[in-house]
Amino acid sequence: MITDNGVVPVKGGQTRLLSDEQIIDLHEATVEILEEIGIKVLHDDAREIMEGNGCIVDHDKKIVKVPEDVLMKFVKKAPSEIMLCGRDPKYDIKLDASDNVYVMGGAGALHVIDLEGNYRPSTLQDLRDLTRLEDTLENMDIAHFLVTPQDIPQDGFMMITFAEMLKNNTRNFYALVGGCRKGLEYEIEMASVAAGSVEEVKKRPFFVAGLCIISPLTQNSEFIEELFACGENNIPAYVESDALAGGTTPFTIAGTVVEINANVLSAIALAQMANPGAPCVYASSSGILDMGSLNLAGSAPESTLIHMAQAQMAHHYGLPYYGSNTPDSKQPDAQAGYERALHFLGCAMA
Repeated sequence: MITDNGVVPVKGGQTRLLSDEQIIDLHEATVEILEEIGIKVLHDDAREIMEGNGCIVDHDKKIVKVPEDVLMKFVKKAPSEIMLCGRDPKYDIKLDASDNVYVMGGAGALHVIDLEGNYRPSTLQDLRDLTRLEDTLENMDIAHFLVTPQDIPQDGFMMITFAEMLKNNTRNFYALVGGCRKGLEYEIEMASVAAGSVEEVKKRPFFVAGLCIISPLTQNSEFIEELFACGENNIPAYVESDALAGGTTPFTIAGTVVEINANVLSAIALAQMANPGAPCVYASSSGILDMGSLNLAGSAPESTLIHMAQAQMAHHYGLPYYGSNTPDSKQPDAQAGYERALHFLGCAMA
């Protein structure tokens, strides 16, 4: 339901995959990784910042080890409540570490089946049309670019999709920055046309930057530049792990949850070291590897269990959580429907 005061959430939290003891076990395993193995941080300034705040740094190997007291000191500085503003204030969302659940649209389809039944590459006009359609759906709370148009330059395509989301959508939306500080600056400049000024964008940002970490245990320079730029400009960031169990992380669900936790928490701590109070969302688009095809099995039950566990871990630290995955069906049919529904239900109930 949508009111003049913002979006009323669905209530989740009916299922707890992890017991309190298991949450502590996973936390302790996370600390063991961060203290004994560390994170590869491929950004000179970031390593200097982390070293200055109590981390143990090997600059030659670019490895940073994070003691538990340092980790928790800075994770606690991250806001536990973030306002995701809509272009229209009636779509404002208060994202927190409670059992409130909001719904985001799908993303990034390279092909569409059009109204004539033709399977073809997606276009910029498809993005415009589908974004306007999505904007009419009251059960959709946050927008995403539903297709990645194939009829535009692919170098820097996210600037074009950002502009179209801005023109055709009134909700908060997920944006890709482009792997550099300049990309976010361009997006803020575009958003300022709608908001009235750059200062107003920073005061009421109506988009969130999706920042993707590399697994296993790696934070590259592009990710960190985006992370710093978001903090400096008060743009909320989805600090997102796209881990692949059995590929880039251990085979087991528990091992994958620990790797994701170490990667995301250390990045959120870094964000707070650089810009205290920077709005960060603990995020994951992880799943398991299909050993037969070497593709993501996004709708496998194990993928849903990973997200259910991550939601509990995020809330344990007082952080809001965002989780996403993809159906394995090759077309928008009944299989896609039940895969999406069952995955969503599991995540929402966590």
